[in-house]
Amino acid sequence: MSEASHLDLDQALERAGIDLPRVMPPLGDYLYASEHAGIVFVSGQTPTVEGRPLLRGRLGQELTVEQGYDMARLTMLNVLAILRHHLGDLSRVDKILRITGYIAAVPEFAEHPRVLDGASHLMRQVWGARGAHARLAVGVAGLPQQAPVEIEAIVALRDS
Repeated sequence: MSEASHLDLDQALERAGIDLPRVMPPLGDYLYASEHAGIVFVSGQTPTVEGRPLLRGRLGQELTVEQGYDMARLTMLNVLAILRHHLGDLSRVDKILRITGYIAAVPEFAEHPRVLDGASHLMRQVWGARGAHARLAVGVAGLPQQAPVEIEAIVALRDS
């Protein structure tokens, strides 16, 4: 990629009218982000605001696909906030490599990919091709704090 294509990602968020949430302390004994050899692994995040779940419940029971989509988008904003907190700013991010989305749902729910699109569409909206990523959407019986969605990410950093 050319140097010009590495626009400041904080500026891209600002142009899209997106404010990242404040980073709250982890709920357990773990790191929010771990970095090695130019790769950052971001621990699973949920759709919280100021550390509190915005919605609770399972898809196909208490929550609709549309609500799940919105919760996946909010969760991805929390992932980006962790990245910015860990890196100082987002200019070191080269590419979103992969996201894994865990969707709390009833057994017969089959729209996991549509829910995780909330996160994927945000990445493409802000960063275009650099936000395109591999992903996995998995249905689970439950998540911490009865969250409907949890997302983890693997991100490549730019060479210094």
